[in-house]
Amino acid sequence: MDATRKGILRYREHQRDSWQETQLYKKKLPNFSSMQNVQDVLIRLEPPGISEKKQKQLYEKVRKYVPEEFQDSICPKPINY
Repeated sequence: MDATRKGILRYREHQRDSWQETQLYKKKLPNFSSMQNVQDVLIRLEPPGISEKKQKQLYEKVRKYVPEEFQDSICPKPINY
């Protein structure tokens, strides 16, 4: 890789082969001048949460070992229980 050609990777499969190049990025990256520009480009991902099966398992098997003040946040009662 070369600092003057960001995103371009030069490689050879074998020592005697000629050099080849490939672009690592799917598209050209925008120039980020501030943190706000970065935040405008990024997409916020939401966590997937816990499956119903796992939530039921936590409620039935683990909740009794969690201190009372944390039971509702760590092992809440499943919706369809």
